[in-house]
Amino acid sequence: MKISDLIQHFKVVQISGERDKTVTQISSSSEKAKAESVFVAIKGQKFDGHDFIDKVLEQGCEVIVSELRVPSVFLDSPVVTWIQVEDARLVLAKIASLLAGEPSKRLKIAGITGTNGKTTVSFLTHAILAKIRYRVGLIGTIKNFDGVEAFETKLTTPDAVELQHLFSRMEDQACREAVMEVSSIAVEQHRVSGSEFAVGVFTNFTQDHLDYHGSMDAYFEAKRQFFVNLSQQKTQKPRFVINQDDPYGAQLAKEFSSQVVTYTFGYSLGADFRITRSSESLKGVEFEFSFKDKLYLVRLPLIGRFNVYNALTAIVTSYALGLDLSEIIEALSDCPQVPGRLEKIGFSHDVMVFVDYAHTPDALKSVCETLRGSLEKGRLITVFGCGGDRDRSKRAPMAMAASESSDFVMVTADNPRTEPITQILADMKPGLGSAPYHTEVSRDKAIQEAINMAGPGDIVLVAGKGHEDYQIIGEAVIPFSDIEVSKKYLTIYKINLAKEAVEKEELEKEAFAKKKKFEPKDSDRKPRPFREDRA
Repeated sequence: MKISDLIQHFKVVQISGERDKTVTQISSSSEKAKAESVFVAIKGQKFDGHDFIDKVLEQGCEVIVSELRVPSVFLDSPVVTWIQVEDARLVLAKIASLLAGEPSKRLKIAGITGTNGKTTVSFLTHAILAKIRYRVGLIGTIKNFDGVEAFETKLTTPDAVELQHLFSRMEDQACREAVMEVSSIAVEQHRVSGSEFAVGVFTNFTQDHLDYHGSMDAYFEAKRQFFVNLSQQKTQKPRFVINQDDPYGAQLAKEFSSQVVTYTFGYSLGADFRITRSSESLKGVEFEFSFKDKLYLVRLPLIGRFNVYNALTAIVTSYALGLDLSEIIEALSDCPQVPGRLEKIGFSHDVMVFVDYAHTPDALKSVCETLRGSLEKGRLITVFGCGGDRDRSKRAPMAMAASESSDFVMVTADNPRTEPITQILADMKPGLGSAPYHTEVSRDKAIQEAINMAGPGDIVLVAGKGHEDYQIIGEAVIPFSDIEVSKKYLTIYKINLAKEAVEKEELEKEAFAKKKKFEPKDSDRKPRPFREDRA
């Protein structure tokens, strides 16, 4: 594509150099910028792309996009074309989409945003679509999937270039739909700009990412901007699926009323989909919802009231994508376990162990209350920590959520990153009030101790990291999985209990044998003499 064609799609402040050059790819990474590339120089939190311009020029790249004015050395250069723009991240996304052939305009994509529930709703919606359709794409926290092949993911929402590459792969694999998580940071950094969506979904809104956004108002505005962008699409007219029980959701539903499909747990009047009855147990959930004067029954093997919300969100999202409700409910009946989302790791001698990704106060409270409400006897033992170099203001509220809903709390490290663990623990301490707790910095040992202290009827919850298979300590990324570590210590717990049972049985046999050995035989017993005075 020629530069002269590209610049028709965004505002140019200043341009210097040839406009007839052909470019075939775009990147904000100096490692990937070569001949026929556009290099977008972005000033990030750790690196400034402008520091690598000489490097990309040496690699054959001749087109630079920047928010800075054209340097005098490049004015009217016969080699370098410099394009000054107002927002480099926005232009990166738009050019990435154009060079990929704008695949999102031909796919029906559901974009799911909200503080909690994005991953579960994405997985459930994908599971529904995959059973009814031929192939369906998935993009999110746990994995990216092009309909045939799965890829590792580092971000909830990929950068703009990788995102368009994934959309192209999905189209090549004959996908007609895709489901993806859309984070607030991704919206603010324009990673999804240049993409079109068939459905936008809002799950809920609670405290998170304040280290990045600075305030709850700024955080919500990033969520809201996603829907503003969708409402301005030129090709597809999207539908918005909104949780009307959430006050922020109700605000969005009112603002975009002509495009909205709403749902409620029965608390909000006028919602399109309404849960009329629900029951939850450790075996799964069952609920009934109404839509257009009809009742529908749903059963699925997920745990917790919040998963009733998640399941209904997935149902409404699938409906908004054009699927039949009866087919949706049937497809959902045997949905897969979502990795690291209240995942049951195992059961031993009436002790259950669960792993969950909960890393916000609201999510941790919901998970703890769900498990505590399922206890018939015994205690809830919760293992959790807070991430380093992240929002410090949510640490005490997270500790309070765990303490108020647990019988015992094992406080440990999460991903401390470069922040001293002592500082993280100090920030958590004011929230540790009602329940007894113990601090163990080693997450491995904390999980071991929590499982070892469990008794019949107890539940152990390991919260915060879910599906993650690493721990970040300092600058090092160390292999670590809550799931695998929990499985290991639960297995050892089973073995130790089995050994104790065998040892106990052996001791009982030995004691019985000794007792038998010293008991007099009947032949050794002397008859007692008859006494006349007893007559």
